[in-house]
Amino acid sequence: KTCYLLHLSEGTDATARRAFQALQIGDTNWAITPSLCGIHAAALQAPDFQVLAANGGSMVWSPFSNLLLYGGTADIRAAKASGVPISLGCDWAPSGSRNLLNELKVAQIFSEAHGGIFTARELIAMVTREPAGLRGRTPRRSAGTGSGPR
Repeated sequence: KTCYLLHLSEGTDATARRAFQALQIGDTNWAITPSLCGIHAAALQAPDFQVLAANGGSMVWSPFSNLLLYGGTADIRAAKASGVPISLGCDWAPSGSRNLLNELKVAQIFSEAHGGIFTARELIAMVTREPAGLRGRTPRRSAGTGSGPR
């Protein structure tokens, strides 16, 4: 599977949202396929996430960088509710977490501060199963156990 990673709608203002809206190529057609993975998607609103999901798109969420640079991040509750596959990733070193574990910690704190958007299992999936799926890979299971490595 091909995965096109696109820095999409970086920022939280109307200008950033227009970068997403520019993907509309007709009244009902969008330049969004299951190959498109929008990095950040911070300016998207609930209806935008519904469009992204309906067309098979996905996203990479980088909450630490978004909060630091823009004072806000993607409406992650709306993204989850729409069914958009969400992976978690660090942004670049000057403004993002130094590693994925730090980003995972920020995502967990953000989730808890906003009413428990994600379970611990969902957060772990966002750094394992979801990114593997975006790349067309399926996580391996240990033979015979059905529950992975022990």
